[in-house]
Amino acid sequence: MLVKSLLDFHPSLSINNSHFSVASRIRLGLPPTDGIDTCSCSASLLTNPLHFLECRASRPLATARHDRLLHTLVRIARSVGIAVVVEPRLSVDDKSRTDGNFYLSSCSSQIDVSVVHPSAKSYRRAASKPLGAALGREKLKNNLYLERTQANGSKFYPVVFESYGAIGPRAREFIRLLNDEAGSQSIYNLYGLSVTNFILRSLAVVLQVSNSVLCLNASIKARKKRSEVNVH
Repeated sequence: MLVKSLLDFHPSLSINNSHFSVASRIRLGLPPTDGIDTCSCSASLLTNPLHFLECRASRPLATARHDRLLHTLVRIARSVGIAVVVEPRLSVDDKSRTDGNFYLSSCSSQIDVSVVHPSAKSYRRAASKPLGAALGREKLKNNLYLERTQANGSKFYPVVFESYGAIGPRAREFIRLLNDEAGSQSIYNLYGLSVTNFILRSLAVVLQVSNSVLCLNASIKARKKRSEVNVH
């Protein structure tokens, strides 16, 4: 009954059957759908079954996935009393932007959200170690933003997810920070779960739903291209 009540209260903790099916296939290293051997970009799914997750043609939906993860964090932070500015400029002179500045009682903390696909060619070597792909992206983001955010008196957290569901260590640190800030406001639970657990579950669902939407869309494009080729 507890699970049912949670799903009734907050849809971000649920995933529909079609998205769950695709997410499960991704976790097993299987093609998202049956009957497709080639992507619309002509890449083979026989040699790389999860090509859709790194395909350039899927970048608009990859951007949407990023935005959904970011706004999930923003929504939860605001619900526990944390003020957030989305896509703030680092300074008047430096027009670069992080994804968000979270104004905590102790300090401001800026984040940059990203998703890496460990099976992509550029990450395979790093991904031979647990969280290797996420750690590599964290290092890249630190090189881009750490010193500049510190110069503004802010902390910086690269919030990195691996496409299969793993969360980078710095992202977990930031989530613990949100949990501690909620606790300082005497908020210890959200929708029947601890604050940390609710954040982790919400992000996990958003990530897998977004992966599924991306893959299903790419599958439709691949089938359409195959039909056009067969007609001609």
